[in-house]
Amino acid sequence: MPIDLTRPIPELRSVEGWKHVPIAECGEVLIPLGPNTAHRRIVTDSIYVGERASSPYRRGQLDGALLTVFARAEVSHRLSRAASFLPPEHVLIVWDAYRPLSVQGALFDYYADQLVSAGMKTEDVLEAAQKFVRCLRSTRQLPLRTIRAGQ
Repeated sequence: MPIDLTRPIPELRSVEGWKHVPIAECGEVLIPLGPNTAHRRIVTDSIYVGERASSPYRRGQLDGALLTVFARAEVSHRLSRAASFLPPEHVLIVWDAYRPLSVQGALFDYYADQLVSAGMKTEDVLEAAQKFVRCLRSTRQLPLRTIRAGQ
């Protein structure tokens, strides 16, 4: 089906409820993205591994961070299709796609630690951090690193 390139970009939908979308393994194959793969019009920047100076994280700071950016097969196919519509001198850049659960937990810990370091009360950290980073742990207890940082 041809794409109508004259159609305006639609309004963004609300992201309300994003924390309630279940994270579950779907079994779909993960495909590497980037110029050294079959997806040559897609460029990646491994922000979580600290690949570049632009990353807010130091190399090795987030447990499980990967240098190669991966996406589910269907997502990689759609990204490649989108990149094929770009002018020849342009590429699509992907900073984040598939993220191991260990990285998700490390991101939560990192953000929660930042809140504690900024002076937030330990009992308020869980709720505040979950506004921006999904916590994959029980909501009844804070990550161990945060509890230690707050004491």
